[in-house]
Amino acid sequence: MQFRVVSDHAAPWVSIRVVLPEGSLADPPGREGQAVLTSDALQLGAGDRRREEWKEALDHLGADVDVHVARDVTIVGAEVLSRNAEELFGLLGDLIHRPRVEAEEVARLKRQSVADLEQMSDDDEGLVAAVHSQVLWGTHPYARPGRGWMDTIRSLEITDLREFHASRVSDGPLLVAVAGDVRESDVKEWSRGAFLEKSGTIPEPRTLPAPRATPGRRATWLEKAGRTQTQLVLGCPTVGLGNEDLYALQIANSVLGGLYTGRLMQELRERRGWTYGVQSQLGVDHRGGAFSVSMGLDAEQGAAGIACCWGLIEDWISEGITPEELEFAQSHLLNSFAFAQETASQRLGNALEIALHHRPADWLETWCGRIRQVTVEDVQRSLQTHLNPANMTLTLVASPSAELEDFLKGWAREGSLRIHPAAEEFRPLAQSA
Repeated sequence: MQFRVVSDHAAPWVSIRVVLPEGSLADPPGREGQAVLTSDALQLGAGDRRREEWKEALDHLGADVDVHVARDVTIVGAEVLSRNAEELFGLLGDLIHRPRVEAEEVARLKRQSVADLEQMSDDDEGLVAAVHSQVLWGTHPYARPGRGWMDTIRSLEITDLREFHASRVSDGPLLVAVAGDVRESDVKEWSRGAFLEKSGTIPEPRTLPAPRATPGRRATWLEKAGRTQTQLVLGCPTVGLGNEDLYALQIANSVLGGLYTGRLMQELRERRGWTYGVQSQLGVDHRGGAFSVSMGLDAEQGAAGIACCWGLIEDWISEGITPEELEFAQSHLLNSFAFAQETASQRLGNALEIALHHRPADWLETWCGRIRQVTVEDVQRSLQTHLNPANMTLTLVASPSAELEDFLKGWAREGSLRIHPAAEEFRPLAQSA
């Protein structure tokens, strides 16, 4: 086992994160959703306790427990009063190593998971985000949905979950990370009493090709009648952790739409009143990342709003940012940096970020200096190197509109426009049966 402990005795509270060595990328083809379904099943009873008894034991301690499946790892998270931390470690040991995974509970869980996927069509914002991820990554493993498809969830058997747990969850090395009113010696003692001792460290993430943009512009329209808003996501793959240009791109993103004062919000909301909110962001990991703009747009301004947004993005990429914008973005990032290390839980999160993404040990200490060093020229070079307006992916949920269809056909140019009924489960063409 590995340990990360951040002690802070200001309040009688403990935050626990147990990192397991596999995530959704471990799902075999045709079994998408297996890791998530297994993690959900872990919380339906463990050890000698069935589901209701398990929940009662947590309630007795005043503890909150959740399981989050990321691409490369699964994280069991818990919060509890420090006086109950030792007992909670015992319950977490049961959850990780001795889940009940009973047939009746798994059948109910599968029905609920399928129902959740069916109901996604009612949530325009969630639907467009999920479909955009699938279209953006194309044939890359990142495109496979962590929660699975409806047919893959239905096909999973209880033996699949038990085998996945035994080989991928219970049998691997653990990283135990704890913050709060606790001593490191106690954490190690409780962990060795609760968790199976495994040699080694959390393994390096599986080797995958770096995500790359598909040539051309692609628009995917999830058509849905009666919408008062057009929900959209627009973006492309970009650099990941470890690329020095990421610092310049973070500043550029703040200028475009990472802040309320960004160009997108000021033009589309403050000046035109076409949206309540629009933002841009960079989502990155060690393999690569994605730049995206997301927005809920007044449906009557669909084509005009997308055209305006697109014009702002094109100008931003081609012309960069001004010295005044650079100074403002740097000031914001540097001044807000301290708030990311204010609590023990935040400092623990930073330690996990270094450990799980294999960042340099001095990453936090050098971050501010790297942000200060970025110049206007660095931003423009980074934008033109890593973002290409000719290779973008647009995904939207919108009502039928001849004007919008004409605009999207013109925007995609030699690319593609795919129109799909929003009520039907979406599959990228490369992954369709």
